[in-house]
Amino acid sequence: MYLTRIVSRRCVTASRYLQEAVLRPHAPRVYERGKRFCEQKNSSLIHDGHKTTKHHGLHIYDHLRGFHAASTVQLPSAQVAHNEVIEELDDLTIQAFITRCMVALGKSVDDGRTVETLTSRLKENWFTTVADLRQLSAEDASALQIPVRLVHEMRRQLGEYSPDAEAAIPAAVSPHVHQIAHDDYPSAPSALAEAEPTKPKPSAVDCAPKPPKGNLGCSQKHRVTKRPSRTTLPTYSLREEDVPPGLQKELDDFRRFLTVRFPGQQEPRVGAYTAAKYLVIARQVLGWLHYTEGIPLESLTFKQMVPSPEKEGVQVAFAHLQWLASERQVAPSTELTVVRVIIQVAKFQYWRQSESRPSEGDRPYQDIKAINGLRALANDTKAAMRVARPVADVQRKWLEWPEFLEACHHLKLECSPRTSTGRSRTETAKAWSMQTYLLFNILAWIPDRQRTLRELEVGRTLVKEGGRWIIRHGPEDYKTGRVYGERPPMVIAGHITEVLDEWLKERRRGFTPNHQFVFTRKNGTQMTADSVYRLFTSTCFRLTGKKTNPHLVRDMIITHIRSSKATEAQLEALAIYMGHSIEVQKSHYDRRTKAQKVAPAVELLNEVNNERTQRC
Repeated sequence: MYLTRIVSRRCVTASRYLQEAVLRPHAPRVYERGKRFCEQKNSSLIHDGHKTTKHHGLHIYDHLRGFHAASTVQLPSAQVAHNEVIEELDDLTIQAFITRCMVALGKSVDDGRTVETLTSRLKENWFTTVADLRQLSAEDASALQIPVRLVHEMRRQLGEYSPDAEAAIPAAVSPHVHQIAHDDYPSAPSALAEAEPTKPKPSAVDCAPKPPKGNLGCSQKHRVTKRPSRTTLPTYSLREEDVPPGLQKELDDFRRFLTVRFPGQQEPRVGAYTAAKYLVIARQVLGWLHYTEGIPLESLTFKQMVPSPEKEGVQVAFAHLQWLASERQVAPSTELTVVRVIIQVAKFQYWRQSESRPSEGDRPYQDIKAINGLRALANDTKAAMRVARPVADVQRKWLEWPEFLEACHHLKLECSPRTSTGRSRTETAKAWSMQTYLLFNILAWIPDRQRTLRELEVGRTLVKEGGRWIIRHGPEDYKTGRVYGERPPMVIAGHITEVLDEWLKERRRGFTPNHQFVFTRKNGTQMTADSVYRLFTSTCFRLTGKKTNPHLVRDMIITHIRSSKATEAQLEALAIYMGHSIEVQKSHYDRRTKAQKVAPAVELLNEVNNERTQRC
């Protein structure tokens, strides 16, 4: 048989068309497509080292076509019964069959990688012959990530497949092809035989799986709330570069008031992270005063947020909340956060005028009427928050706990050295997949706030003892540390240890981080709250279709456990482990519906009543 040996990527395509012209003589489109390819690309074909021009390539095509038009060989009927036993074929034939189906679909098989990957997946799952492919179910094809159109084409061809057909075609072709041969065109091996890889095929285990739900698009376009996007609303926060020197001094003094001890202090300090969040909101209120209320930058001061220690000092805060609700459509929880920051501003502004004695039972700053008014406003906002409808659709970001664990397992598979198509991944891509796996799985086993992940530091908050990695937190290392003090050790699961070791020793340095923390951004800087949030929401959306954020993981695990038969002692231990009270666990993190919460009571009543009915 005169088929060509391929010497370039461009000629691979030509050889595929030649092969198809032999195997499918009555398919005009295949012949014409191959003919056009030779004409357009002027492909050089080689027969054992002897070059041939596009004229000779077309010469071969024409003879093949002419032979099949005049051939008296009777091809087997396409009506072969579907239950006919197909002879076992060797490795080359199943790979050739997949190639044949892909060419029939018009798909490129130039580099052979896709064919190799699909063949490898099938063989590793015991689909070793063409006959075995008859047993390939839709579920099997989905699990092995075989394209749907390819499965349909395979079934179509298997419906008219006969092992005698492939034997008859080359046997009939050989004598006639030999007639067009001459000394310049010695015989050459099959192009499909040459397509066999010279290097080991990648194992399916080495290939990262595709997302379980396919391509879901960009997560940023999938909104979980109906309120206007921040990108469509004008920015009203005061930018740092626009802050006048006098106002900047007040901001710095406010930070020290929150974080540093001083004589006359009536409340405990807050952490640096919390203070930074307070400063952000303070700049937002100041920006509203400037951009919306028209107060010049030079006149802006903290006193304008709470202009008086008397009751009248609440009016500015109330007006700001009204504006947030009407113009920005914020949730009541956001309003509550803003009120709490303005209360801190009032304390900073008028602490010298307070004579309250918390050590004697007084409430801090209870003699400042403006602060009392702001506290009342906060209570009203809190009451409204309890009955308000959620701004966000929780179902668009909520995962049941087993679903989240399944996503964590999928991330482990994504750490594979090859993509789902079998191509090698870059070292940076593999390192990023490993970090994503670690972030998700550490949070699954230690459902803490995302700050814990961002501030992990070997030797300080992350230590290795007895071959195990342990997270240790002092009072300064977590949100409620002022209340609960040093936390119990949080042990990272053993199956994560090996991956974490590899990350710290090898993979992490691929991003050339400029900090000492365990996890890093792609540009080498420290992880921020926004970057961790975006990583979680985009990854969860890609895998599950839900925009789950890192803090929601705490709600999910508590809701799952409280739905089980956990004892009160276990629930209390979980609350201590997670750094909050049992009351907060019930009121804040338990997302069960009222029907789910009362289900045990309904079941108990049914049992009692049924028992009574049976006695009667």
